[in-house]
Amino acid sequence: SGTNNVVSIFNSAGSGAIFASNLLASGFPTVTTTSYTADSLTVSTQLLATGDETLNYSLKPGSSLPSGLSLSSTGLISGTTNRDSVTSFTVLVNDSQNQLTQQDITLTIASGDPYYKYTTLLLQADNTSNNSNNGTIVDSSINNLIISANGTPYQGTLNPFGTGTWSNALLSSGNSLITIAASSNVAVGTSDFTFEAWIYPTAMVTWNSIISTRPTAATAGFSNVWVLGFHSTGYPYIYSGEMVATGSANTVANSAWTHVAVSRSGSTMRLFVNGTIANTATSSQNYTDNTATIGGNNDGSEYFTGFISNARLLKGTALYTSNFTPADTPLTAIANTSLLTCQSNRFKDESTNNLLITSSNTSIDRFNPFALDETSYEVSANTFAGSTYFNGSTDYLSIPYTTTSFDWWTSSYTLEFWINPLVSNFRIGNMVINGVTQYWGLGVDSNTLSFYY
Repeated sequence: SGTNNVVSIFNSAGSGAIFASNLLASGFPTVTTTSYTADSLTVSTQLLATGDETLNYSLKPGSSLPSGLSLSSTGLISGTTNRDSVTSFTVLVNDSQNQLTQQDITLTIASGDPYYKYTTLLLQADNTSNNSNNGTIVDSSINNLIISANGTPYQGTLNPFGTGTWSNALLSSGNSLITIAASSNVAVGTSDFTFEAWIYPTAMVTWNSIISTRPTAATAGFSNVWVLGFHSTGYPYIYSGEMVATGSANTVANSAWTHVAVSRSGSTMRLFVNGTIANTATSSQNYTDNTATIGGNNDGSEYFTGFISNARLLKGTALYTSNFTPADTPLTAIANTSLLTCQSNRFKDESTNNLLITSSNTSIDRFNPFALDETSYEVSANTFAGSTYFNGSTDYLSIPYTTTSFDWWTSSYTLEFWINPLVSNFRIGNMVINGVTQYWGLGVDSNTLSFYY
């Protein structure tokens, strides 16, 4: 190869021959580097190979790159992916004479964590690397340890990252409630105000309260409060001590996202469904009650069942006075925002007031009205970072012991997790040798983080 060659070709009878000189032999392509590292989620990595001809690169059928990346015919891996990862794939390198070389390649993406290369175990609960199987959990570290599931832990889309694209799930047991602590920001008085939210009912009783400033049943009269909800027929309503306005133009649908809003400008109260005025009424009432509940009344009645996302209260602004198109992106804390909740991965007021919020039998869900690929709350974790859900009884993950991965006793080490506990006592991780000796454990006792050995 690379030098002049002489070739003679004879027929089988030996009676004739073809003589050719100054020929060059062409070898198969050679991949010179098999392991690559990218230090950013935006990747531009050139595969390195040599050959006597022009080379063409492609992925072997069945191989895949991290989500968002692609391989060009010239061998450039490019694009933007959504997480750090270690990925193995097989590339085919072909030259113009159809001489084909197959090579396994490893691509490590470590975008911002300088300790990524030291990671022994990485459970991201992201099913992009296991064919979208939420019941199979993989180790995304370079060790690729075998993870065994005990019970039925599964991967979902709840995670500690991202803002806006969340909802609060209120249970069908009829006792889910989100409570906003007493604050002057909740009492709108006689001023203009606006409340809006996206709702997804999964069951509809006679009266379904979305937000209520109604205190307890023991309170005499309700002239200082207001309630926004909808009837089992789907008609929305506004209730206060001086008036009841029932929507007649648009209705709330079961098992569908609906934008609802109420806005008071001066003494005119308007009720909106999906941006269209459903009804108007007159109200000059002084709404002095300074507490609010989402998903029901504080007296234990008219519970809402389903999902509520991006609930916002403006005090002093009548944001909507005519038909409008609801926002198709998460709401933000604009001027006069008193409350902004049901939109993050925790029970939190995202307004500058940071009002105290507590919940009862209410959970946080990735299901929301803005992600276009989400048609149900059983969404694909391929789109988002995720987590693993454990039932607190029989569910756990087990990782086989190896001295290479888990003998840390004389060296420095770090353990870290994101957790969203539903109880106050639990174990996050245990290290056990031969099922007998427990070397270390990390857990929570009465809401206190504990490390024990």
